[in-house]
Amino acid sequence: MKSITTAIENLPEELLTPQIVEAGIQEGEIELLNFLPPTYLTADNINRLVSSDKYSWRGFDLARVPVTCRNQAVCDCAVKKSINNYRHVPDKLKSHSMSEELMKLASKNIGLLEFIPEKDWSNEFVYKGICSIYGESSYNYNSRGRGYYSSNESNTNEKMRLIQILLSFAPRKIKNSKFYLGLFTHTKMSGANIQFLIPNKYKHDEYYRLLAGRDFSLIPQEKYSYEIFLSALGDKGTLSLYDVFKKENLKEKIMAVMDDVIADAIMKKAPQYFDSLPKQFQTVSRLLFTIDNHKDYYHYDNLIKDKKLLTKSVCKVLVKLNNNLPVFPDEIWNEDFVKFCMKITGSFYWFEQMPQRLQTQDMVNKAVEYSGYNVQYAHPSFINSHIAMKLYRKDGNLKKYLPSRFFTDFTATTGLPEEFFGGECSFLELKEKRKEYTYCQIGNTYIGFYTDGRYSNSSSFVIMTRLSLDDGQPQVVFNRRVGSFHKTWLEKQIADYDREFEKPAVSKMYKEVQLSPYYGVEPAGVKDDVQIFRNTFRGETVAFVAKRGERIESGNTREEAIEYFHSTYNEMKVA
Repeated sequence: MKSITTAIENLPEELLTPQIVEAGIQEGEIELLNFLPPTYLTADNINRLVSSDKYSWRGFDLARVPVTCRNQAVCDCAVKKSINNYRHVPDKLKSHSMSEELMKLASKNIGLLEFIPEKDWSNEFVYKGICSIYGESSYNYNSRGRGYYSSNESNTNEKMRLIQILLSFAPRKIKNSKFYLGLFTHTKMSGANIQFLIPNKYKHDEYYRLLAGRDFSLIPQEKYSYEIFLSALGDKGTLSLYDVFKKENLKEKIMAVMDDVIADAIMKKAPQYFDSLPKQFQTVSRLLFTIDNHKDYYHYDNLIKDKKLLTKSVCKVLVKLNNNLPVFPDEIWNEDFVKFCMKITGSFYWFEQMPQRLQTQDMVNKAVEYSGYNVQYAHPSFINSHIAMKLYRKDGNLKKYLPSRFFTDFTATTGLPEEFFGGECSFLELKEKRKEYTYCQIGNTYIGFYTDGRYSNSSSFVIMTRLSLDDGQPQVVFNRRVGSFHKTWLEKQIADYDREFEKPAVSKMYKEVQLSPYYGVEPAGVKDDVQIFRNTFRGETVAFVAKRGERIESGNTREEAIEYFHSTYNEMKVA
Protein backbone atom coordinates (compact mmCIF):
# COMPACT_ATOMS: atom_id res chain seq x y z
CA MET A 1 0.00 0.00 0.00
CA LYS A 2 1.47 3.33 -1.06
CA SER A 3 1.91 6.06 1.58
CA ILE A 4 0.22 9.45 1.58
CA THR A 5 3.68 11.02 1.35
CA THR A 6 4.26 9.17 -1.93
CA ALA A 7 0.89 10.35 -3.20
CA ILE A 8 1.67 13.98 -2.34
CA GLU A 9 5.05 13.62 -4.09
CA ASN A 10 3.32 12.67 -7.32
CA LEU A 11 0.19 14.89 -7.19
CA PRO A 12 0.14 18.20 -9.09
CA GLU A 13 0.05 21.17 -6.72
CA GLU A 14 -3.41 22.24 -7.88
CA LEU A 15 -4.88 18.92 -6.76
CA LEU A 16 -3.50 19.13 -3.21
CA THR A 17 -5.97 20.07 -0.51
CA PRO A 18 -5.41 21.03 3.13
CA GLN A 19 -7.01 17.74 4.10
CA ILE A 20 -4.52 15.69 2.06
CA VAL A 21 -1.59 17.69 3.43
CA GLU A 22 -2.86 17.23 6.99
CA ALA A 23 -3.14 13.48 6.43
CA GLY A 24 0.46 13.45 5.16
CA ILE A 25 1.69 15.41 8.18
CA GLN A 26 -0.08 13.02 10.53
CA GLU A 27 1.64 10.14 8.72
CA GLY A 28 4.85 11.66 10.10
CA GLU A 29 7.35 11.00 7.27
CA ILE A 30 10.03 13.71 7.54
CA GLU A 31 10.83 13.59 3.80
CA LEU A 32 7.38 15.11 3.17
CA LEU A 33 9.18 18.46 3.58
CA ASN A 34 10.84 17.79 0.21
CA PHE A 35 7.45 17.57 -1.56
CA LEU A 36 5.20 20.18 0.07
CA PRO A 37 4.60 23.28 -2.04
CA PRO A 38 5.79 26.57 -0.45
CA THR A 39 2.17 27.36 0.47
CA TYR A 40 2.11 24.51 2.94
CA LEU A 41 5.67 24.98 4.32
CA THR A 42 4.43 26.80 7.38
CA ALA A 43 6.23 26.91 10.71
CA ASP A 44 3.49 24.79 12.27
CA ASN A 45 3.63 22.08 9.60
CA ILE A 46 7.45 21.99 9.66
CA ASN A 47 7.69 21.81 13.46
CA ARG A 48 5.05 19.07 13.63
CA LEU A 49 6.92 16.92 11.09
CA VAL A 50 10.27 17.47 12.83
CA SER A 51 8.84 16.65 16.26
CA SER A 52 7.25 13.44 14.93
CA ASP A 53 10.45 12.25 13.18
CA LYS A 54 10.74 8.47 13.36
CA TYR A 55 14.54 8.46 13.25
CA SER A 56 14.51 6.90 9.78
CA TRP A 57 17.46 7.33 7.42
CA ARG A 58 15.35 9.54 5.15
CA GLY A 59 15.94 13.27 5.47
CA PHE A 60 15.00 16.54 3.86
CA ASP A 61 16.61 19.48 2.09
CA LEU A 62 16.92 22.37 4.54
CA ALA A 63 17.16 24.81 1.62
CA ARG A 64 13.40 24.28 0.95
CA VAL A 65 12.54 25.38 4.47
CA PRO A 66 11.91 29.14 4.69
CA VAL A 67 14.70 30.94 6.57
CA THR A 68 12.17 32.28 9.05
CA CYS A 69 11.20 28.70 9.93
CA ARG A 70 14.75 27.41 10.45
CA ASN A 71 14.84 27.17 14.24
CA GLN A 72 17.35 25.14 16.30
CA ALA A 73 15.28 21.95 16.34
CA VAL A 74 14.70 22.05 12.59
CA CYS A 75 18.38 22.73 11.84
CA ASP A 76 19.59 20.06 14.25
CA CYS A 77 17.30 17.52 12.61
CA ALA A 78 18.34 18.56 9.10
CA VAL A 79 22.08 18.31 9.81
CA LYS A 80 21.61 15.02 11.60
CA LYS A 81 19.86 13.65 8.52
CA SER A 82 22.43 15.04 6.08
CA ILE A 83 25.60 17.00 6.81
CA ASN A 84 25.08 18.76 3.46
CA ASN A 85 22.33 20.77 5.14
CA TYR A 86 25.04 22.45 7.23
CA ARG A 87 25.52 25.12 4.55
CA HIS A 88 21.90 26.23 4.95
CA VAL A 89 21.97 26.58 8.73
CA PRO A 90 22.02 30.24 9.86
CA ASP A 91 25.38 31.04 11.53
CA LYS A 92 23.75 31.87 14.84
CA LEU A 93 22.19 28.38 14.92
CA LYS A 94 25.35 26.46 13.94
CA SER A 95 26.31 24.58 17.08
CA HIS A 96 29.84 23.42 17.77
CA SER A 97 28.67 19.80 17.71
CA MET A 98 27.39 20.36 14.14
CA SER A 99 30.77 21.70 13.09
CA GLU A 100 32.59 18.81 14.78
CA GLU A 101 30.34 16.32 12.99
CA LEU A 102 31.40 17.94 9.73
CA MET A 103 35.08 17.65 10.70
CA LYS A 104 34.78 13.93 11.44
CA LEU A 105 34.63 13.35 7.67
CA ALA A 106 36.46 16.46 6.54
CA SER A 107 37.71 14.95 3.27
CA LYS A 108 34.14 14.22 2.14
CA ASN A 109 32.87 17.60 3.34
CA ILE A 110 35.69 19.79 2.07
CA GLY A 111 33.17 22.00 0.20
CA LEU A 112 31.38 22.80 3.46
CA LEU A 113 34.41 24.12 5.35
CA GLU A 114 33.79 27.68 4.14
CA PHE A 115 30.47 27.71 6.02
CA ILE A 116 32.02 27.02 9.43
CA PRO A 117 31.67 30.17 11.56
CA GLU A 118 34.88 31.70 12.90
CA LYS A 119 33.82 31.05 16.51
CA ASP A 120 34.16 27.28 15.97
CA TRP A 121 37.71 27.38 14.66
CA SER A 122 40.40 26.42 17.20
CA ASN A 123 43.65 24.46 17.21
CA GLU A 124 41.95 21.31 18.47
CA PHE A 125 39.15 21.72 15.93
CA VAL A 126 41.63 21.85 13.05
CA TYR A 127 43.64 18.92 14.44
CA LYS A 128 40.45 16.81 14.39
CA GLY A 129 39.92 17.65 10.73
CA ILE A 130 43.54 16.86 9.87
CA CYS A 131 43.38 13.54 11.74
CA SER A 132 40.14 12.57 9.98
CA ILE A 133 41.77 13.18 6.60
CA TYR A 134 45.18 11.69 7.35
CA GLY A 135 43.78 8.62 9.07
CA GLU A 136 41.53 7.54 6.19
CA SER A 137 42.11 4.30 4.31
CA SER A 138 43.55 4.37 0.81
CA TYR A 139 40.51 2.40 -0.44
CA ASN A 140 38.72 4.35 -3.16
CA TYR A 141 35.99 3.80 -5.73
CA ASN A 142 36.22 4.39 -9.45
CA SER A 143 33.48 5.74 -11.72
CA ARG A 144 31.95 2.27 -12.04
CA GLY A 145 31.73 1.77 -8.29
CA ARG A 146 34.52 -0.79 -8.17
CA GLY A 147 36.82 -0.55 -5.18
CA TYR A 148 40.57 -0.32 -5.49
CA TYR A 149 43.56 0.58 -3.35
CA SER A 150 45.54 3.59 -4.50
CA SER A 151 49.30 3.64 -4.06
CA ASN A 152 50.65 4.97 -0.79
CA GLU A 153 52.35 7.87 -2.52
CA SER A 154 49.34 9.03 -4.54
CA ASN A 155 47.04 8.54 -1.56
CA THR A 156 49.33 10.57 0.71
CA ASN A 157 49.60 13.33 -1.88
CA GLU A 158 45.81 13.55 -2.06
CA LYS A 159 45.54 13.68 1.72
CA MET A 160 48.09 16.48 1.92
CA ARG A 161 46.21 18.43 -0.78
CA LEU A 162 42.99 18.18 1.25
CA ILE A 163 44.79 19.18 4.46
CA GLN A 164 46.16 22.26 2.70
CA ILE A 165 42.62 23.16 1.63
CA LEU A 166 41.44 22.68 5.20
CA LEU A 167 44.19 24.97 6.50
CA SER A 168 43.25 27.62 3.94
CA PHE A 169 39.84 27.98 5.61
CA ALA A 170 41.27 28.18 9.14
CA PRO A 171 41.43 31.77 10.46
CA ARG A 172 44.89 33.33 10.14
CA LYS A 173 45.02 34.17 13.85
CA ILE A 174 45.18 30.50 14.95
CA LYS A 175 47.86 29.47 12.44
CA ASN A 176 50.77 30.46 14.63
CA SER A 177 53.90 28.67 15.90
CA LYS A 178 52.01 26.92 18.69
CA PHE A 179 49.45 25.55 16.23
CA TYR A 180 52.01 24.19 13.77
CA LEU A 181 54.22 22.63 16.46
CA GLY A 182 51.08 21.01 17.85
CA LEU A 183 50.94 18.89 14.70
CA PHE A 184 53.67 16.73 16.27
CA THR A 185 51.65 15.95 19.39
CA HIS A 186 48.07 16.01 18.06
CA THR A 187 48.42 14.13 14.76
CA LYS A 188 50.09 10.99 13.45
CA MET A 189 51.45 12.60 10.32
CA SER A 190 54.92 11.61 9.22
CA GLY A 191 57.79 13.95 9.91
CA ALA A 192 58.14 14.66 6.19
CA ASN A 193 54.48 15.70 5.88
CA ILE A 194 54.65 17.94 8.93
CA GLN A 195 57.85 19.45 7.56
CA PHE A 196 56.00 20.15 4.31
CA LEU A 197 53.11 21.94 6.06
CA ILE A 198 55.04 24.13 8.50
CA PRO A 199 56.13 27.53 7.13
CA ASN A 200 59.90 28.16 7.32
CA LYS A 201 59.43 31.05 9.74
CA TYR A 202 58.32 28.59 12.42
CA LYS A 203 61.20 26.15 11.93
CA HIS A 204 63.22 27.08 15.00
CA ASP A 205 64.98 24.98 17.67
CA GLU A 206 61.78 23.57 19.18
CA TYR A 207 60.61 22.51 15.72
CA TYR A 208 63.83 20.56 15.09
CA ARG A 209 63.63 18.98 18.53
CA LEU A 210 60.11 17.69 17.84
CA LEU A 211 61.04 16.66 14.29
CA ALA A 212 63.95 14.62 15.66
CA GLY A 213 61.49 12.60 17.72
CA ARG A 214 59.37 11.94 14.64
CA ASP A 215 62.00 11.37 11.96
CA PHE A 216 65.67 11.90 12.81
CA SER A 217 66.73 11.42 9.18
CA LEU A 218 65.22 14.84 8.34
CA ILE A 219 67.51 16.72 10.73
CA PRO A 220 70.39 18.59 9.02
CA GLN A 221 73.79 17.78 10.57
CA GLU A 222 74.36 21.40 11.51
CA LYS A 223 71.32 21.14 13.81
CA TYR A 224 72.67 18.19 15.82
CA SER A 225 72.68 19.00 19.53
CA TYR A 226 72.15 17.44 22.94
CA GLU A 227 68.41 18.23 22.82
CA ILE A 228 68.09 16.84 19.29
CA PHE A 229 69.70 13.51 20.21
CA LEU A 230 67.69 13.22 23.42
CA SER A 231 64.44 13.73 21.51
CA ALA A 232 65.47 11.24 18.83
CA LEU A 233 66.21 8.65 21.54
CA GLY A 234 62.79 9.02 23.18
CA ASP A 235 60.27 6.19 23.43
CA LYS A 236 58.88 7.03 19.98
CA GLY A 237 62.13 8.33 18.54
CA THR A 238 63.31 7.03 15.18
CA LEU A 239 67.06 7.40 15.57
CA SER A 240 68.70 4.21 14.34
CA LEU A 241 71.28 3.18 16.92
CA TYR A 242 72.71 0.85 14.30
CA ASP A 243 73.55 3.96 12.27
CA VAL A 244 74.89 5.73 15.35
CA PHE A 245 77.46 3.05 16.08
CA LYS A 246 78.30 2.22 12.46
CA LYS A 247 78.66 5.73 11.06
CA GLU A 248 81.69 7.36 12.64
CA ASN A 249 80.58 10.95 12.04
CA LEU A 250 77.24 10.35 13.78
CA LYS A 251 78.83 8.35 16.58
CA GLU A 252 81.39 11.08 17.16
CA LYS A 253 78.69 13.75 17.49
CA ILE A 254 76.54 11.80 19.95
CA MET A 255 79.58 10.80 22.01
CA ALA A 256 80.52 14.45 22.27
CA VAL A 257 77.29 15.23 24.16
CA MET A 258 77.00 11.91 26.01
CA ASP A 259 75.81 12.03 29.61
CA ASP A 260 73.94 9.67 31.95
CA VAL A 261 70.56 10.66 30.53
CA ILE A 262 71.53 9.87 26.94
CA ALA A 263 73.34 6.70 28.01
CA ASP A 264 70.18 5.49 29.78
CA ALA A 265 68.08 6.40 26.74
CA ILE A 266 70.35 4.31 24.50
CA MET A 267 70.20 1.36 26.89
CA LYS A 268 66.43 1.58 27.10
CA LYS A 269 66.23 1.16 23.33
CA ALA A 270 69.08 -1.22 22.52
CA PRO A 271 70.98 -3.26 25.15
CA GLN A 272 73.40 -4.63 22.55
CA TYR A 273 75.31 -1.34 22.56
CA PHE A 274 76.21 -1.42 26.26
CA ASP A 275 79.83 -2.29 25.56
CA SER A 276 79.94 0.51 22.94
CA LEU A 277 79.32 3.18 25.54
CA PRO A 278 82.33 5.11 26.82
CA LYS A 279 83.93 3.21 29.72
CA GLN A 280 82.79 5.74 32.33
CA PHE A 281 79.17 5.01 31.41
CA GLN A 282 79.55 1.24 31.64
CA THR A 283 78.54 0.97 35.29
CA VAL A 284 76.94 -1.73 37.41
CA SER A 285 73.83 0.38 37.99
CA ARG A 286 73.41 1.01 34.25
CA LEU A 287 73.94 -2.67 33.50
CA LEU A 288 71.20 -3.55 36.01
CA PHE A 289 69.00 -0.87 34.44
CA THR A 290 69.63 -2.38 31.00
CA ILE A 291 68.84 -5.92 32.11
CA ASP A 292 65.66 -4.77 33.86
CA ASN A 293 64.46 -3.12 30.63
CA HIS A 294 65.42 -6.03 28.38
CA LYS A 295 64.76 -9.31 30.18
CA ASP A 296 64.16 -11.04 26.84
CA TYR A 297 67.58 -10.14 25.40
CA TYR A 298 69.56 -13.32 24.65
CA HIS A 299 73.15 -12.18 24.32
CA TYR A 300 74.32 -10.88 27.66
CA ASP A 301 76.95 -13.63 27.50
CA ASN A 302 78.75 -11.68 24.74
CA LEU A 303 77.82 -8.20 25.91
CA ILE A 304 79.74 -7.79 29.16
CA LYS A 305 83.43 -7.47 28.38
CA ASP A 306 84.55 -5.91 31.67
CA LYS A 307 84.45 -8.69 34.29
CA LYS A 308 84.46 -6.10 37.07
CA LEU A 309 80.83 -5.44 36.21
CA LEU A 310 79.93 -9.01 37.12
CA THR A 311 79.20 -8.36 40.77
CA LYS A 312 77.15 -10.81 42.81
CA SER A 313 74.00 -8.70 42.31
CA VAL A 314 74.50 -8.63 38.53
CA CYS A 315 75.20 -12.36 38.39
CA LYS A 316 72.06 -13.15 40.36
CA VAL A 317 69.94 -11.02 38.04
CA LEU A 318 71.46 -12.75 35.01
CA VAL A 319 70.78 -16.19 36.48
CA LYS A 320 67.11 -15.24 36.90
CA LEU A 321 66.84 -14.60 33.16
CA ASN A 322 67.24 -18.32 32.40
CA ASN A 323 69.41 -17.53 29.42
CA ASN A 324 72.95 -17.72 28.08
CA LEU A 325 75.37 -16.35 30.64
CA PRO A 326 78.78 -14.68 30.57
CA VAL A 327 81.56 -16.45 32.46
CA PHE A 328 81.23 -15.41 36.09
CA PRO A 329 84.33 -14.52 38.14
CA ASP A 330 85.71 -17.37 40.28
CA GLU A 331 85.05 -15.47 43.50
CA ILE A 332 81.30 -15.48 42.78
CA TRP A 333 81.10 -19.22 43.15
CA ASN A 334 80.43 -20.49 46.67
CA GLU A 335 77.83 -22.70 48.32
CA ASP A 336 75.44 -19.81 48.98
CA PHE A 337 75.49 -18.68 45.35
CA VAL A 338 74.94 -22.26 44.15
CA LYS A 339 71.97 -22.61 46.51
CA PHE A 340 70.57 -19.40 45.05
CA CYS A 341 70.96 -20.78 41.51
CA MET A 342 69.24 -24.03 42.45
CA LYS A 343 66.38 -22.24 44.17
CA ILE A 344 65.66 -19.35 41.83
CA THR A 345 65.91 -20.83 38.37
CA GLY A 346 64.08 -23.47 36.40
CA SER A 347 67.04 -23.98 34.09
CA PHE A 348 70.70 -24.83 34.41
CA TYR A 349 72.49 -22.36 32.12
CA TRP A 350 74.89 -21.71 34.99
CA PHE A 351 75.78 -25.38 35.50
CA GLU A 352 78.45 -25.59 32.81
CA GLN A 353 80.66 -22.95 34.43
CA MET A 354 80.26 -23.77 38.11
CA PRO A 355 83.31 -25.40 39.75
CA GLN A 356 82.91 -29.17 39.95
CA ARG A 357 84.00 -29.07 43.60
CA LEU A 358 80.61 -27.52 44.43
CA GLN A 359 78.57 -30.17 42.64
CA THR A 360 76.43 -32.71 44.47
CA GLN A 361 74.76 -35.90 43.30
CA ASP A 362 71.30 -34.32 43.60
CA MET A 363 72.40 -31.28 41.60
CA VAL A 364 73.90 -33.40 38.82
CA ASN A 365 70.77 -35.55 38.68
CA LYS A 366 68.59 -32.46 38.19
CA ALA A 367 70.98 -30.85 35.71
CA VAL A 368 71.11 -33.86 33.39
CA GLU A 369 67.37 -34.33 33.77
CA TYR A 370 66.91 -30.75 32.49
CA SER A 371 69.32 -31.31 29.61
CA GLY A 372 71.27 -34.45 28.91
CA TYR A 373 74.10 -32.34 27.49
CA ASN A 374 74.85 -31.04 30.98
CA VAL A 375 76.52 -34.39 31.60
CA GLN A 376 79.65 -33.06 29.89
CA TYR A 377 80.10 -30.55 32.76
CA ALA A 378 79.45 -33.01 35.59
CA HIS A 379 82.20 -34.54 37.69
CA PRO A 380 82.71 -38.16 36.52
CA SER A 381 82.16 -39.48 40.04
CA PHE A 382 78.51 -38.40 39.84
CA ILE A 383 77.85 -40.22 36.57
CA ASN A 384 76.74 -43.69 37.61
CA SER A 385 75.58 -46.48 35.33
CA HIS A 386 71.91 -45.62 35.92
CA ILE A 387 72.41 -42.04 34.70
CA ALA A 388 74.56 -43.23 31.80
CA MET A 389 71.94 -45.74 30.65
CA LYS A 390 69.11 -43.21 30.87
CA LEU A 391 71.01 -40.53 28.95
CA TYR A 392 72.28 -42.92 26.28
CA ARG A 393 68.77 -44.25 25.66
CA LYS A 394 67.47 -40.69 25.34
CA ASP A 395 70.17 -39.52 22.94
CA GLY A 396 72.91 -41.73 21.53
CA ASN A 397 75.02 -38.65 20.75
CA LEU A 398 75.67 -38.25 24.47
CA LYS A 399 77.93 -41.32 24.44
CA LYS A 400 81.04 -39.17 23.92
CA TYR A 401 80.40 -37.51 27.31
CA LEU A 402 79.81 -40.76 29.22
CA PRO A 403 82.58 -42.87 30.82
CA SER A 404 83.64 -45.49 28.27
CA ARG A 405 83.96 -48.15 30.95
CA PHE A 406 80.17 -48.50 31.08
CA PHE A 407 80.09 -49.59 27.45
CA THR A 408 83.11 -51.89 27.58
CA ASP A 409 81.81 -53.54 30.77
CA PHE A 410 78.39 -54.00 29.20
CA THR A 411 79.65 -55.67 26.01
CA ALA A 412 82.11 -57.80 27.99
CA THR A 413 79.32 -58.99 30.30
CA THR A 414 76.49 -59.53 27.82
CA GLY A 415 78.18 -60.08 24.47
CA LEU A 416 75.61 -57.68 22.98
CA PRO A 417 76.59 -54.65 20.88
CA GLU A 418 76.83 -51.38 22.84
CA GLU A 419 73.62 -50.11 21.19
CA PHE A 420 71.74 -52.31 23.68
CA PHE A 421 73.24 -50.44 26.65
CA GLY A 422 70.45 -49.30 28.97
CA GLY A 423 67.77 -51.23 27.08
CA GLU A 424 67.08 -54.03 29.57
CA CYS A 425 63.44 -55.07 30.02
CA SER A 426 61.37 -58.12 30.94
CA PHE A 427 60.94 -61.08 28.62
CA LEU A 428 57.26 -60.28 28.02
CA GLU A 429 57.99 -56.59 27.39
CA LEU A 430 60.65 -57.52 24.85
CA LYS A 431 58.20 -59.85 23.13
CA GLU A 432 55.15 -57.58 23.16
CA LYS A 433 56.58 -54.07 22.67
CA ARG A 434 59.50 -54.94 20.38
CA LYS A 435 61.37 -51.69 21.10
CA GLU A 436 64.57 -51.01 19.18
CA TYR A 437 67.72 -52.32 20.89
CA THR A 438 66.03 -53.77 23.97
CA TYR A 439 67.06 -57.01 25.65
CA CYS A 440 66.24 -59.29 28.56
CA GLN A 441 68.37 -61.59 30.70
CA ILE A 442 67.34 -65.17 31.44
CA GLY A 443 69.92 -66.86 33.62
CA ASN A 444 73.24 -66.72 31.78
CA THR A 445 71.52 -65.88 28.49
CA TYR A 446 70.84 -62.47 26.90
CA ILE A 447 68.15 -62.04 24.24
CA GLY A 448 68.03 -58.81 22.22
CA PHE A 449 65.72 -57.30 19.61
CA TYR A 450 66.67 -54.76 16.92
CA THR A 451 65.90 -53.70 13.34
CA ASP A 452 68.16 -52.82 10.44
CA GLY A 453 66.48 -49.49 9.65
CA ARG A 454 63.84 -46.93 10.58
CA TYR A 455 61.31 -47.68 7.87
CA SER A 456 58.19 -49.85 7.90
CA ASN A 457 59.79 -52.40 5.59
CA SER A 458 62.89 -52.78 7.76
CA SER A 459 63.84 -56.29 8.84
CA SER A 460 63.70 -57.29 12.51
CA PHE A 461 66.28 -59.48 14.23
CA VAL A 462 66.75 -61.43 17.43
CA ILE A 463 70.25 -61.86 18.80
CA MET A 464 71.03 -64.31 21.60
CA THR A 465 74.25 -64.60 23.62
CA ARG A 466 75.27 -66.95 26.43
CA LEU A 467 78.13 -67.03 28.87
CA SER A 468 80.53 -69.86 28.05
CA LEU A 469 80.93 -72.47 30.76
CA ASP A 470 84.58 -72.82 29.80
CA ASP A 471 85.90 -69.30 30.15
CA GLY A 472 82.87 -67.30 31.34
CA GLN A 473 82.98 -65.14 28.20
CA PRO A 474 79.72 -64.43 26.33
CA GLN A 475 79.28 -66.08 22.94
CA VAL A 476 76.70 -65.35 20.24
CA VAL A 477 74.26 -68.26 20.04
CA PHE A 478 72.38 -66.91 17.04
CA ASN A 479 71.53 -63.65 15.28
CA ARG A 480 68.56 -64.31 13.01
CA ARG A 481 65.92 -62.33 11.17
CA VAL A 482 62.32 -62.61 12.42
CA GLY A 483 59.96 -64.01 9.80
CA SER A 484 56.64 -62.89 11.30
CA PHE A 485 55.19 -61.72 14.61
CA HIS A 486 52.70 -64.32 15.80
CA LYS A 487 51.65 -65.17 19.36
CA THR A 488 54.77 -67.20 20.17
CA TRP A 489 57.20 -65.62 17.70
CA LEU A 490 60.00 -65.02 20.21
CA GLU A 491 59.76 -68.43 21.92
CA LYS A 492 59.75 -70.17 18.54
CA GLN A 493 62.76 -68.16 17.38
CA ILE A 494 64.70 -69.36 20.42
CA ALA A 495 63.43 -72.93 20.16
CA ASP A 496 64.44 -73.11 16.49
CA TYR A 497 67.96 -71.67 16.80
CA ASP A 498 69.13 -72.46 20.35
CA ARG A 499 70.45 -76.01 20.40
CA GLU A 500 70.28 -76.17 24.18
CA PHE A 501 66.56 -75.39 24.31
CA GLU A 502 64.28 -78.23 25.38
CA LYS A 503 60.52 -77.89 25.31
CA PRO A 504 59.24 -78.35 28.88
CA ALA A 505 56.90 -81.19 29.85
CA VAL A 506 53.86 -79.80 31.68
CA SER A 507 51.24 -81.82 33.56
CA LYS A 508 47.76 -81.79 32.05
CA MET A 509 46.40 -80.22 35.23
CA TYR A 510 48.49 -77.08 34.51
CA LYS A 511 47.72 -76.76 30.80
CA GLU A 512 45.05 -74.08 31.31
CA VAL A 513 47.51 -71.81 33.16
CA GLN A 514 50.36 -72.39 30.68
CA LEU A 515 50.67 -69.13 28.69
CA SER A 516 52.78 -70.73 25.95
CA PRO A 517 53.65 -74.29 24.98
CA TYR A 518 57.29 -73.23 25.39
CA TYR A 519 56.80 -72.37 29.10
CA GLY A 520 57.10 -74.50 32.17
CA VAL A 521 54.50 -74.12 34.96
CA GLU A 522 54.99 -74.22 38.74
CA PRO A 523 52.55 -73.54 41.60
CA ALA A 524 53.44 -70.29 43.40
CA GLY A 525 51.02 -70.24 46.35
CA VAL A 526 47.51 -69.06 47.14
CA LYS A 527 46.26 -65.58 48.12
CA ASP A 528 42.65 -64.70 48.98
CA ASP A 529 41.45 -68.02 47.55
CA VAL A 530 43.24 -67.20 44.30
CA GLN A 531 45.78 -69.75 43.06
CA ILE A 532 49.05 -68.36 41.71
CA PHE A 533 51.17 -70.12 39.08
CA ARG A 534 54.61 -69.24 37.79
CA ASN A 535 55.37 -69.56 34.05
CA THR A 536 59.05 -70.19 33.33
CA PHE A 537 61.22 -70.07 30.24
CA ARG A 538 64.60 -71.77 30.30
CA GLY A 539 64.23 -72.08 34.05
CA GLU A 540 63.59 -68.36 34.64
CA THR A 541 60.23 -66.87 35.66
CA VAL A 542 58.73 -64.82 32.82
CA ALA A 543 55.11 -64.40 33.98
CA PHE A 544 52.51 -65.22 36.65
CA VAL A 545 48.94 -66.50 36.34
CA ALA A 546 46.11 -65.94 38.87
CA LYS A 547 43.24 -68.49 38.80
CA ARG A 548 40.04 -69.09 40.70
CA GLY A 549 37.43 -71.34 39.19
CA GLU A 550 37.35 -70.74 35.46
CA ARG A 551 38.68 -67.15 35.68
CA ILE A 552 42.33 -66.65 34.71
CA GLU A 553 44.45 -63.45 34.56
CA SER A 554 48.19 -63.04 33.89
CA GLY A 555 50.86 -60.44 34.64
CA ASN A 556 54.60 -59.84 34.61
CA THR A 557 54.77 -60.15 38.41
CA ARG A 558 52.81 -62.00 41.09
CA GLU A 559 51.26 -58.75 42.36
CA GLU A 560 50.34 -57.64 38.85
CA ALA A 561 48.52 -60.89 38.10
CA ILE A 562 46.52 -60.65 41.36
CA GLU A 563 45.72 -56.98 40.71
CA TYR A 564 44.46 -57.75 37.20
CA PHE A 565 42.37 -60.61 38.59
CA HIS A 566 40.63 -58.47 41.21
CA SER A 567 40.10 -55.47 38.89
CA THR A 568 38.41 -57.55 36.19
CA TYR A 569 36.40 -59.37 38.87
CA ASN A 570 35.09 -56.04 40.21
CA GLU A 571 34.26 -54.87 36.70
CA MET A 572 32.23 -58.02 36.14
CA LYS A 573 30.33 -57.43 39.42
CA VAL A 574 29.48 -53.84 38.41
CA ALA A 575 28.33 -54.96 34.98
